[in-house]
Amino acid sequence: MTVKDTNKSIDFEPLIDAVEAGRLLNLHPVTVCEFARQARIPAVKLGRVWRFRPSRLQQWLDEQETGNSY
Repeated sequence: MTVKDTNKSIDFEPLIDAVEAGRLLNLHPVTVCEFARQARIPAVKLGRVWRFRPSRLQQWLDEQETGNSY
């Protein structure tokens, strides 16, 4: 999605919900939300709902493989 201003445009990566994040991570959505609440995975809370950027989840997974922490 692109938001256009008179001088510039900003690209936003679509956010996914806990169900989609769970599919990507092979985790139950409740576990995904719990990890988000504990700041164990990158997430943003919009109102009462957790949302996730797929690229940040991929980066987090890559860091887990190399032993770096989020």
